Amino acid sequence: MKKLFFGLIITVILIFASVSGVSAGFFNTDVGDVDCNGKITTKDVLSVRKHLGGVPLENQYMDMDAADVDGDSKITTKDVLALRKGLGGIINIPEEYGNVNSGYPISRMSVCGVLLENYKILVPENCNDNIDVFSGKLADYLEQMTGVRLTVTDVDDGSPMIEIRPDTEDKYSLGGEGYLIETTGERVIIHGGVKRGCMYGILDFVENYAGVDFRKSGVKKENWKRVTVEEGIRDMWIPAFDYRCVRISGYSGNLEEYLIPNKTNALESNEMLASARYGHGLGRTYTNAHSFEYLIESCDANHNPCLTNEDIYNECLDNVLALIEQRAAWGYNIGEEMNQISCSLNDTPHYCSCTSCKAAAMAEESLAGPLIRFVNRVAAVVDVEYPEIDLFTIAYFDFRVPPKNVCPADNIIICYCWNGCNNHTFGSGECKDESHYAINYNNNLEEECFKDWAEKTDKLYCWYYTTSFIYHLAPAPNVYNIYDDFSWLYAHGAVGIFAEGSGNNTFEGLKGYLCAKMEENPLMTREEFMDNICVFLKDTYGGGWEYILEYMDMQDEAGNGVGCFVNNYEMPFDTYSRSYMAENYEKMEELFNNAYAEAETAAQKAAVRKTSVHMYFLCLSATYESDYVNGTPEQREAWEYDYKYKFYSYAKATGASAGHGTFPATNEITGSPTYMWYSDETGSRGNN
Repeated sequence: MKKLFFGLIITVILIFASVSGVSAGFFNTDVGDVDCNGKITTKDVLSVRKHLGGVPLENQYMDMDAADVDGDSKITTKDVLALRKGLGGIINIPEEYGNVNSGYPISRMSVCGVLLENYKILVPENCNDNIDVFSGKLADYLEQMTGVRLTVTDVDDGSPMIEIRPDTEDKYSLGGEGYLIETTGERVIIHGGVKRGCMYGILDFVENYAGVDFRKSGVKKENWKRVTVEEGIRDMWIPAFDYRCVRISGYSGNLEEYLIPNKTNALESNEMLASARYGHGLGRTYTNAHSFEYLIESCDANHNPCLTNEDIYNECLDNVLALIEQRAAWGYNIGEEMNQISCSLNDTPHYCSCTSCKAAAMAEESLAGPLIRFVNRVAAVVDVEYPEIDLFTIAYFDFRVPPKNVCPADNIIICYCWNGCNNHTFGSGECKDESHYAINYNNNLEEECFKDWAEKTDKLYCWYYTTSFIYHLAPAPNVYNIYDDFSWLYAHGAVGIFAEGSGNNTFEGLKGYLCAKMEENPLMTREEFMDNICVFLKDTYGGGWEYILEYMDMQDEAGNGVGCFVNNYEMPFDTYSRSYMAENYEKMEELFNNAYAEAETAAQKAAVRKTSVHMYFLCLSATYESDYVNGTPEQREAWEYDYKYKFYSYAKATGASAGHGTFPATNEITGSPTYMWYSDETGSRGNN
């Protein structure tokens, strides 16, 4: 069974409640609060006096920047006097001295012992577009948080500098995207990989050391008070995944305040990522991975081509080369704006069964045999003429079994489209031994296929489905799976993940955020993963976020009640236990009502209502027979009221999506919600 996370709430609340202000080489405390205990006491006065007398302090976490009460950049007896006046009630220290830059989240910021206003931002002469744009962003963010506007210059005049330094010689093994942040002397040096490393270093610097919040909705001007960035910092990030893509409804928001800071680098997240401004992201020229229908005139979307036909091979090759030549003529820099081309299966299980294709499949003991042989031939020509370009192809449907002998060429990316069980986590061993009825695969078999592909290629991606594209009102209850699944993929050879989902009624935005964070750091702890969940929920739902978290645990249990499920194939009560939803309707509704009551803003209240839509859909469907068809007059009346004035009205008011179902034109009741919206009464497993 999947692990419930609600028991970790106490830990997370303690994290939120921490007031020590100590974190990774910088302090964030109130003026005068030298010992960082959240208040000014005689101990603070004593600490300053000891400091002035040269007496070593016992507590290594003393924030001596907070001892500079009068803000003159030095600690003197005037600061001691100010503290004593504050303790005596003669002055109010926060009002008297707390705001050097009034009205900004950070009242005073010093870096390596020097006030921020003495710094400049140093960029290389003739820097690229990515550094030019984001060095300006660095100045913007620091000004938003402190009120101090730093000059951007390419002249090193010896003054304190935040230096943006591309690692052109790969001295620090940063590759194209990694960064190293160092503080030394009166310098902050952001070493960055030559493609996007400086950009990521800049964004992490302002997030980690200047209070900019990219966790969900961009800059959040909370009071960070006084900030001291200490000397001796050495922060490094090297990407675990080369390709990091999230295309999920509810996640793909503002590019520069959401996608980029969370280190999404794939064109499928946003086509603008191809531009020099963002360091030329990765991705397919054809956004749609199913490309044979575009490359081969005789092949329509409902069929796959003959992969042993010489004329079809020549046509496909000619069109791939023509596509590259066309983009080059348009001014694309081959290898940068254009670095991958899809040469891949159509979105259909129908494949060629001619004698030659059958023979190739039998020889390789896999339908992927003729596919890889075909794409290898195209790749060989592309590699000679355009070595900067990779071909992208998918292991999809029955093509997921890797061929026995042939391996993909070095310039081919294999994207494995995972279609096992979505209820159990990868590597858990919880799936039944027999194949799943819907697609003849479960996670046990799927894991073996993936590991076999990893033996054949160093360029293995995973296409990860987060929810049902069909039943948006029955979203897959698998939020917590993301942690274990992404950890497993990283440990077993994945170098890229394309996370895809749809629907906007429930936790898809959260899933998108969590996928991005796990792509950024698949080695995070489970507690860090939980922290990301709680921060997102708090921002989205406000003061009642803990009720939503408790509901998520119940949603998870409802999924556990049905065993294995495949979220993109199965009906609502194949992914949720009907009996669990019926028995817990009252409790679930209470959680949403409590969350709504404690939400602080109109947007947060609307988010609670919108998320509740799928709960009402499932619970009303689960209780339709007992309460509406066979219930007492009172039960029937209550059920009808909930359907018309809660579920239907909330769905309409919040713009809830039905997916492939039909949003009824009126709130008239003609059957169970599952029947009215999806023409399904029970689900393929019956009344579970």
